[in-house]
Amino acid sequence: MGAHIEIATPSGVVKVRVPASSQTGLRLRLKGRGIPGPEPGDLYVELEVVMPPADTDKAREFYETMARELAFDPRQRKGG
Repeated sequence: MGAHIEIATPSGVVKVRVPASSQTGLRLRLKGRGIPGPEPGDLYVELEVVMPPADTDKAREFYETMARELAFDPRQRKGG
């Protein structure tokens, strides 16, 4: 799906595009948004993808449908 999120940096808040299908642990580089100085460094942001709680019957049903439709196995490693 992807998204646009706001991130606080040493020089202020910036809007960042998160690519579709991003997973927890993905590192995004914000060039020139690190520690201010004559030549500001880069700021690295590590994503933490969090699913909303399934605290209603409708939400649980949605997650169950998604699990069936996507047939995703989180234990299967990419490329191996």
